[in-house]
Amino acid sequence: MQQRDPMRGLLRLGAVESVALMALPELLSKLTESFPELRVELTVDVGTLLSRKLNARQLDLAIVTDPEPDDRVVARKIGSIELGWIACPRLALPKRELEPSDLAQLQIITNPEPSTLHTIIMEWFGRAGLEPEHLSACNSHTLMSQLVCAGHAIAVLPFRTLRSEIRSGKLKVLTTRPRIAPRPLFICQARESANRGTDTIIRIACEVLKQSGLVVSP
Repeated sequence: MQQRDPMRGLLRLGAVESVALMALPELLSKLTESFPELRVELTVDVGTLLSRKLNARQLDLAIVTDPEPDDRVVARKIGSIELGWIACPRLALPKRELEPSDLAQLQIITNPEPSTLHTIIMEWFGRAGLEPEHLSACNSHTLMSQLVCAGHAIAVLPFRTLRSEIRSGKLKVLTTRPRIAPRPLFICQARESANRGTDTIIRIACEVLKQSGLVVSP
């Protein structure tokens, strides 16, 4: 990107799915308004794989949780994404704080390895000395939420992406002990690509993400 004018050329942008669902339409509108000649190539994937692509210079910017930057990549924290166990309200569960032993035998759906969500789930059960007995993988948050809504499984998801479903009673956030800790969200770029244009793009991205309601303060 150092050899291209970011105000006019191609911006290779990667983002995790929660960012894509909540903020990419507004972000693309802002970028088009500010840089009419900018072309954006989007990649939506789990953070680990996006970090690897950025390290390999297959992306110019990546908006990810749990970045794995090499020494030539700068990671700037935007805020944190709140996560929680999501379930269908019709699912018969104890009416109290739920522990890993309460959920270990249920059908669980999550992103495949090496995703952040998969890691969170395995660590949550692992700290209690347990493993989930029925863990299925899906690469789409939208499909995961639909399966949860239909009562087929439970999932750990960024619940701010599901506000309308939660308000309408189609989904509920489970109260668990321990709770799922918020996950920091970063915008990352290669050090050699930093310039006035990319600084402006990063500023716009940060503003849009904070306004989207997806991220909370650091």
